[in-house]
Amino acid sequence: GFYLGMGLVNLVNLLNPEVIIVGGNISCVADILLESAREVVSSKALSTPARRVKILPSSLGKNAGIIGAATLVLDQGIFHLPEVKLNTEERSKNLSGASHNGRKECASLNI
Repeated sequence: GFYLGMGLVNLVNLLNPEVIIVGGNISCVADILLESAREVVSSKALSTPARRVKILPSSLGKNAGIIGAATLVLDQGIFHLPEVKLNTEERSKNLSGASHNGRKECASLNI
């Protein structure tokens, strides 16, 4: 917890956050690490930011980073998913085994 605390001291002194949420694999052992990290922050960080900051484990556990990245991608529209429309009339003919020009065709997707 000491080295985690020292890293958090730098964050607290530089950014003055209200809350630090610790996620990933560290959150799996938060009970062990966070108490000593909090003690390091309160003793080594600047006094006003150290009193103000709350250091909490992530409620998402070790998947917090993955969930956050996926949420960012979906919220920002980084990837555009095309709308898929099925040509239902042609699809129903193809599924019933009807042929077109003597050959069977697959259902088509209009993208």
